Amino acid sequence: MNKSKLIAILLFLLLLLIILCTWNHSDDIAKQRNSRLKSNNLSTTINEVQKTSIDYYLKKNKDNYELTGNFSNKANIEKIHLALNTNTLTDTTNLNKTLEGNPEAIALTEKIIPLLTSHYVEGSIQYRNNKLTINGIVNSDKDRDDVNTLLANTTIANENNTKVIFIPTEPIHFKMTKENNSLSLEGLFQAQTEIESLTSRINRDNLQSKVHTDEKLISGKNIIHVSKTLVETLQEDYSSGFVAYTENRLRVEGTVESEEAKAKMEKLLQASGFTYTNNTNITLPQPSEEELAKAQLLKEQEAQALKLEEERVAAEKLAQAQEEANALKLAQEKATAEKLAQEQAAAKKIEEANAAKEALDIEAQIKHLIDLENINFAVNKAQLTEKSLTTIGHIANILQDHTSISVEIGGHTDSDGDANYNQTLSQKRVDTVKQKLIDLGINANRLMAVGYGESNPLVSNDTKENKRLNRRVEFKVKGE
Repeated sequence: MNKSKLIAILLFLLLLLIILCTWNHSDDIAKQRNSRLKSNNLSTTINEVQKTSIDYYLKKNKDNYELTGNFSNKANIEKIHLALNTNTLTDTTNLNKTLEGNPEAIALTEKIIPLLTSHYVEGSIQYRNNKLTINGIVNSDKDRDDVNTLLANTTIANENNTKVIFIPTEPIHFKMTKENNSLSLEGLFQAQTEIESLTSRINRDNLQSKVHTDEKLISGKNIIHVSKTLVETLQEDYSSGFVAYTENRLRVEGTVESEEAKAKMEKLLQASGFTYTNNTNITLPQPSEEELAKAQLLKEQEAQALKLEEERVAAEKLAQAQEEANALKLAQEKATAEKLAQEQAAAKKIEEANAAKEALDIEAQIKHLIDLENINFAVNKAQLTEKSLTTIGHIANILQDHTSISVEIGGHTDSDGDANYNQTLSQKRVDTVKQKLIDLGINANRLMAVGYGESNPLVSNDTKENKRLNRRVEFKVKGE
């Protein structure tokens, strides 16, 4: 047997041995695999049972705050609210009691919140995946180090991404003063261009400046734009005074010589849009000798004019006295005529009153006569009863004795029946009375017949007696 055949036989035997070993240990391999599967399933079950941690995000933007996230209890949310102590908080948090709380994270957040509210221009506190992260902008390294100190004394995983960026907080301030026709400027500005802009409209020949610049100040572009006109007005209208801007307030003090100049400054200040104080006073200038001489001459001229005016007034008074005498005479004559007219008018009123009294007396006589004798008609007809004809005859005698009066004959019914029918019936009845009076010699022009139907009852139509009273004929005297 050669060497190559021997090697092939040995390899075959080795392969057979491996197969036999694998076959004998296959049960052990299956058991180990099942064991590993059970272990993995148990691990998965444990992870599913383990609670998820709370997470939250508190953001500051200027003076506004927003809180979002998921908490395990309401007490932790209230702790954050209490630490913020602000009404400008928007809260969109959720409660989930299955979450795992972290009292240490909440306590640390409570300590950081005062720094967030006081030191940070803008920023946020975030707790997620068991890690606390701080982001934002502060004005100094000390502000950032204060947060680092708190984070260094905790076991919670944390990260501080706070940036230090200087943001100006102090405004510019200045004062422009006028005294003895000289101007002086002092103050602190953000840039040289602000100084040049403020003094661009004034005469700089007599200007003394004691000013400084600081790039870290808030730009005064807006106040400089407003103040240029105020400074120009100070130079033109004020004998002395100043225009100042300090503590975010414009202040003007000084003396002017007219109400118009003061009103001009007040109008400019009102239009500025800035808080201001205006203590401008008005002082009239002292007159010169020439002005005093002119005033004395004017006074003498006024005295002469006054004398001439007094003489003129005396002459007018004399003429007026004569006119008043003539007017008095005319007034007396007029009064006499008016008195006569008044007496005639009074006599006429007496005459009219007598006529009115006579008319009332006649009306009373007729009413009394009707009350005693009444005027009746056949039922539902306009036909007068015999007794009523006698009554009308008596009324005709009264009217013949007093030919200057006229009368209205009013007819009334009760409420029985149709209203339109009652109206028509009442009209027919008074027409009958009128015609009877005409037949007895009374002029028709003195008589007016009006049927009122059931519209003007004397009493309610609830009894027979009341209905009888409502069925009536009335005479009203009209006078001449």
